[in-house]
Amino acid sequence: MKGKPYKGMRARILLLTATCLCAVSCATTPYDPYLVSLTFAPQEPIPPTIIKKQSFSLSSIKTVAVLAIEPSDNHSTETFTLEKFKLPHTEKRRYIADESAIATACAEEILLSRFDVADRRNVDRILAEQELQLSAAFDQGSAAKVGRLIGCDAVLIGKINYAYSSVVYTYNDKYAMETYVPSASLSLKLISVETGEIILSTTIERNAYNYLKKETRVTNRQLAANPQAFDPILGGSTIEAQVSGIIKKALRECLSPIL
Repeated sequence: MKGKPYKGMRARILLLTATCLCAVSCATTPYDPYLVSLTFAPQEPIPPTIIKKQSFSLSSIKTVAVLAIEPSDNHSTETFTLEKFKLPHTEKRRYIADESAIATACAEEILLSRFDVADRRNVDRILAEQELQLSAAFDQGSAAKVGRLIGCDAVLIGKINYAYSSVVYTYNDKYAMETYVPSASLSLKLISVETGEIILSTTIERNAYNYLKKETRVTNRQLAANPQAFDPILGGSTIEAQVSGIIKKALRECLSPIL
């Protein structure tokens, strides 16, 4: 019982000290109307949908042909206006023109870690000779037929459901800042040329937040001092680099069950 008054007094002193320190801190760090920032926090990724034929032996696959992965159907966007900050035509989403070629090349590069990959020129030539459009090539039967003509053991077909960078922005009374965050969704199928069976079917959705290790804040002053401040977060300084990077990461996750 004797120690309680002392402990109570010590607690009140500590509380008074903390209050004073907070008051001094608040007094010495006034609101700065010229400072704005964007904060990027990690997001838990949604697990990809993966259906793998367990009875199929991957040891029987030596060579894989990657048919051109279909581009997304929708490249629509909207604009919004921040006239006060002279941003009258900011697009909500930005796309890249060659997403199909990028996804195809990335898939070939990833598969090379385990399989031989059919020559791209030979695949394109056979597709042209057979007059197969990308939508037709995504069909199982057509894909297996092309695979037999190429002379491979399996073919990879796929579609980009979407791939773009979407705007994030912030502003106060004096200043505005913006950047674009890449996102992508892909669906892939690996098909046995011999049987026409689907060996692997997978769909994935990813964005740059899914790959962050920690929360990161970038202010307009940091950006003025270092124009590449967003690069480690977004995967590049251009829309092309950002979207290509997120496509490659998503493809690697999709194909990991067979690598």
